[in-house]
Amino acid sequence: MRRLTIFLIFAGLAAIISCGENEDFDSLAKKGLAAYHKDDYNEAIHLFEKALHLKPSDRDMLYNTGSAFFKLDLLDSALVYFHRVNILYPADYAINKELFRLCSLTEDYECALSAVQMMIANGDNEEMFWIPLADLNFFIGNYKLAKKYYQQLIDKEPREGRYRWNLAECFARLNKPEEAIRVLKEAIAKLGANPVAYSQIAVNHITLREFDQAEIYFRKAIEFDPQNVSLWINLAHTLNEQNSREKKEEALAIYKLYYIDTPEMFKLDSLIKVLEVELGQK
Repeated sequence: MRRLTIFLIFAGLAAIISCGENEDFDSLAKKGLAAYHKDDYNEAIHLFEKALHLKPSDRDMLYNTGSAFFKLDLLDSALVYFHRVNILYPADYAINKELFRLCSLTEDYECALSAVQMMIANGDNEEMFWIPLADLNFFIGNYKLAKKYYQQLIDKEPREGRYRWNLAECFARLNKPEEAIRVLKEAIAKLGANPVAYSQIAVNHITLREFDQAEIYFRKAIEFDPQNVSLWINLAHTLNEQNSREKKEEALAIYKLYYIDTPEMFKLDSLIKVLEVELGQK
């Protein structure tokens, strides 16, 4: 009987201590939220972290701590807590929504894409996320998937040029320059002449080693943007690749004209010397 009495006393003490911990946790959580709503995010973090010592896996405390770090623009610290809470509650919509925002800001594109996929799995309409699905897949090199979503976006918003440029770039990176050229020409037909489209068409013709066609489109781009040194240098490269003395002479003249404005990494001095020898000017 005495042993039973002692056991009951210890059980009662454990219950009291447990209640005390719960009260302490609730008090810390309440004070932390009050500090958060007063924009005192440092104090909020201090209180939330104390609460987490008592309940390390508490969903709301992990979420709120991450949110407070985000408010202070401490994105890496915010991500630590959101990743931690996501491991414990992987299907939580609100957590994945914050992860999508944070991972996009920190350019962790695979994390952002995973968060989007989880939100869709939770019932959101995929169409809401076509733009991030296209862009995120593009950023991580999933060009086939990116291509699918850019095409869907074009069908929905045919006058949005960015989707067409990115679709063309997907084809280019999938080693389908003919398809890239087709998309860019369709963009010009739909949206009007554009130096970006012209220069991208030229680059794809270079991939096909169709330098005469590349020359045509670089010249079209230069008509729109004659001060663009990069376009002039690319035109010169294209001219230099053709088996024509006249074109090589024009290339040499362009290299000399823009030599000072071109970074050393492009080695125009070497190109100039080689062309001068080839043309008998040295």
